[in-house]
Amino acid sequence: MAKEIIVSAEHNNTKLLKVLQKTAPDIASVGIFKLLRKGKISVNNEKVKDHTLLVKTCDVIAIDDVTSKTPKQAVPKIMEFHPEVLFEDECLYVINKPGGLAVHSGAGDTGQTLIDILNGQRSKQEGQVFLVHRLDKFTTGVLILAKSREIAGKLQDIIASEQDKKITKQYTGIVFGNTPVKGSCIEPLDNRPAETYFSRVSSRRWHDQHLSTLDISIKTGRKHQIRRHFADRGFPIAGDDDHGNWKLNKLFFSEFRIKGSMLHCRRIRFLHPVSNMMMDISAPVPEVFLRVMKTQDNKVHTRPARGTKN
Repeated sequence: MAKEIIVSAEHNNTKLLKVLQKTAPDIASVGIFKLLRKGKISVNNEKVKDHTLLVKTCDVIAIDDVTSKTPKQAVPKIMEFHPEVLFEDECLYVINKPGGLAVHSGAGDTGQTLIDILNGQRSKQEGQVFLVHRLDKFTTGVLILAKSREIAGKLQDIIASEQDKKITKQYTGIVFGNTPVKGSCIEPLDNRPAETYFSRVSSRRWHDQHLSTLDISIKTGRKHQIRRHFADRGFPIAGDDDHGNWKLNKLFFSEFRIKGSMLHCRRIRFLHPVSNMMMDISAPVPEVFLRVMKTQDNKVHTRPARGTKN
């Protein structure tokens, strides 16, 4: 059964997901992500998969198969999960996300998701939490959740603004190869500007090449931005099976038994949506990062001093 939506003036320059949530309330958000993945949604007769696409007044959104919707009440059996809480007030719930757990089913998983597990464990008095941004399944670190849809919307607007004074994100990543001491990746992704900056913290020999630990900051938030940018530069994130080096990932896993990309959201600074105070929240780098970078003499090689060769 097909469904057609004409974007009204009030939704001009609004993200596709928000428009569908408002105009197709019979389809849950997880159902929308599923339809996007299957190529069942088009804008002006062109199939789209990016839920952050900005639609304009009079754009025509067509949903080819609304029978693929997922009931909003469908909640998986709740697993035992006790996240490390980094910050909490009446508006926000910020946790240190573990690796290996998708934040929502839009990440391509059909199993339990972080948002369903958290809401399944919370009492009626505590209320539900809502996603503000996403981290990939195997990415760890600072994850901001809101305690109401209104707060989530305000924070999403702050993130979408991509202004340094409103939000900055810093990551720690381990890549294959000996990178420059400092560098940037500013190549567009999906025909949209994308900016990634890095500095090398440490490096060490590993088999016939190097492993490097990087401090990474991003000024935009494109899908898989860090992983795609470093893969394009020839320094793929270790363990990234989507954009990385499959052969090296296999060797990496056989030695360290770590599944998934070595990427950690270490710090987020953002403007509080109610108090307008600048929040600065950090999550400690997982122990596995230190384990990977230790050499046989149990030391971590840091960046060389100025004036020395790399």
